[in-house]
Amino acid sequence: MPKIYRGIKESNGMPAIGSTGTSLGIRFPDPEHPEARFDIVPDSSGMVHPNSGGMSVSPSIASLPVHAIPRRLKSHYREARGSDTIRIWRIGDGPFADGLVSERLTHRVDPDNAKHGFVEPAILMQAADFVAAIHATREMWTDAEDELS
Repeated sequence: MPKIYRGIKESNGMPAIGSTGTSLGIRFPDPEHPEARFDIVPDSSGMVHPNSGGMSVSPSIASLPVHAIPRRLKSHYREARGSDTIRIWRIGDGPFADGLVSERLTHRVDPDNAKHGFVEPAILMQAADFVAAIHATREMWTDAEDELS
C-alpha cells in the first residue's frame, strides 16, 4: 500500500470522520454553495467512478499544503499555518505510486502534481459506499507526528 499523508482533526485518538478538508471523508458538490470545494462528482445515478477524484493526500508531511500542517510544527516546517486542531496522519508504507489502499479504494498520483494524490474508488460504486469505504480505513491511519521526534 502506498505511504500517504493527510492533515485531519483528531477524535478519540483517531482521525475525525466528516466531510471537510480536515476530516477523513469526501466532499461532494453542494448546489446551495456552488463555490465550495469538492473532491468527486457522482454521476446522475449517484455512482462514483474510478479515476475521477477523491480524498486528497500527499507523499510526505513536507508536501502537504501549508494550511494542512498545524502551526505547532513550525519548528519542522517553517511555512506551517494550519490550525493546531489538525494532526498529521499516515497510512501505508510503500512508494507514493498508484496502488490499492483497500479492496474498494485505490490511490492515484495526480497527473498534474506528483506531490498530490487521490484516494478514490477502485470500482464503480454508490457515493455512499465510497464514503463508507473511506471511513472504514479509520483504524489503519497512524499519527505521523510521532515520526518527528
